[in-house]
Amino acid sequence: MTIDVAYPDAPLGNVAVVEVYAKETCKAYSLKDKTEVACTMNPGSQQAP
Repeated sequence: MTIDVAYPDAPLGNVAVVEVYAKETCKAYSLKDKTEVACTMNPGSQQAP
């Protein structure tokens, strides 16, 4: 997965891990360690708005 979006005012110092969920999968990435990490929740467990 690749996301290419500019967000110059992002408070990246306050964000340790970015998690992206799909219906059956999840990918998590540590901004601090610059490596893939385990997701904190199960895919599909989020409530849709």
